[in-house]
Amino acid sequence: MHTMSIFSDPERPNTSKKRTRRLVNGKPIYTGELSGLKYYDYGFASRFFKKDTVLTFIREHKNPYDFFAIAVWYKTWKIGYVPKNQNEILANMLDQDIQLEIRVKSVDERWDGYGCGLEVEIVLSM
Repeated sequence: MHTMSIFSDPERPNTSKKRTRRLVNGKPIYTGELSGLKYYDYGFASRFFKKDTVLTFIREHKNPYDFFAIAVWYKTWKIGYVPKNQNEILANMLDQDIQLEIRVKSVDERWDGYGCGLEVEIVLSM
């Protein structure tokens, strides 16, 4: 499940059934999976993950495949990326020095290299 804050146009009434969230310190603005886990160090690093383990963002401005790329690291291990279809708003927030925190929400210990074995939560941390 993915959730992302939606900023609606004030001139147009919001007729969608989607709920919007205000940015509140400590409240999730994204909950979902990471992409690319099998291509990086997730298989090794995941043995250290527990709920609420804090991870690190690195904004990759020069990534040739994704202008809004946000790599996710644990200590010295790159474990994956915020999915391309979810990263534009988060990348813009990071570019504006808005403080965000990413942490582990759940880990699937039976991960076999396919699908997603990790769910994360991104929160505003001012």
